[in-house]
Amino acid sequence: GRVGRYIQAYLEKGGALPTDEIIKNIGDLITSYKKKVPSRDEKLLKLVKRHLSRDFFIRFDDRKSDEYANVLGSMVMVDRNPMLGYRGIRLMLDHPKVTRMQLEAIKKVVDIGARQNAEGKFVGPGKYRMRVFSPIVYAKEHVLKMNELCDEAGLTSDRVQRGIMTETPQSAELRSFLEAGIDFTSTGGNDMLQLLEEVDRQNAAAWFNSITSRSIQSYRVLATLANETKKWNKEVRIPQGLKPVTAGYCGNWPADDPVGSLVLYLYGFDSASITIPSMDRTNNDLYRLLDHLYGRDKMGLLNVPEDKEEIVKDLYELMVDADKQTGLPKNLIGMLPVLKVALDQRHFNIYDQI
Repeated sequence: GRVGRYIQAYLEKGGALPTDEIIKNIGDLITSYKKKVPSRDEKLLKLVKRHLSRDFFIRFDDRKSDEYANVLGSMVMVDRNPMLGYRGIRLMLDHPKVTRMQLEAIKKVVDIGARQNAEGKFVGPGKYRMRVFSPIVYAKEHVLKMNELCDEAGLTSDRVQRGIMTETPQSAELRSFLEAGIDFTSTGGNDMLQLLEEVDRQNAAAWFNSITSRSIQSYRVLATLANETKKWNKEVRIPQGLKPVTAGYCGNWPADDPVGSLVLYLYGFDSASITIPSMDRTNNDLYRLLDHLYGRDKMGLLNVPEDKEEIVKDLYELMVDADKQTGLPKNLIGMLPVLKVALDQRHFNIYDQI
């Protein structure tokens, strides 16, 4: 039914992603089934529709060798350890023909709503704000080469924002990648943890329930990424009149664990991916904690200070004062020692250690 119509629309448009049709169908679904769809599901559908109408993050291909083994005509031999093997930007740069196919497909979406110059070439941004980024990055040269391929495909820096996944130990040394001209970072929590700790998440999945309490190195990497990004923006991007580089987090940690949400916010990350089924519980935990600290107004809005260091100070006082913890649920009291470990690392910068 609906999936078949998407595919048909895809073929009729010559391979362009039928984004407008997806948005229209979601709108129709909300309207047609308003009396049948639970209110919470209706809110989620409206959230999806709003974000589809606004912007996309598209990560370039990060299939592992065992996944490529199932692709007809695959050029990749299966690694003994696919998670830690031949993947990400190295694989893409070694096979530029396949990479160009991906870039051409993305360009068809970027061209939607874009203006054409006298030669009929699409120029400037289109209807959708597009951000594309490369996974498993090891070197500045990788980024520069990928930028060249993007330029050749028409995904120039004036049309899309271009970034990287910061998950390898090398990418924690962020300065060279900032110098390469990235517009944003997205930290992949699972890959970061396995590469820092040399624990294969394919064969030790239970170990990856959360970054929390697992690795102080993880907190230090996150702090370095946030602090270097802020420094670069202050010293380079903003004085040049450029948009600030943004730091994001990709993974379920901030959705599953209020520690994750607090740490990323107080470190200075700009965004995080959230898995919808986890949102309510984590939102409720955060609301109860911050309401306990600051209270709320008549509309139920929290009176949280804008100064993040003031929030950190108040959290530290809560950690050491049992009387101030009175009324907090046990799970929130139990997370305070772990939160302290994380907040202690908020000013860490790996360049201070080199």
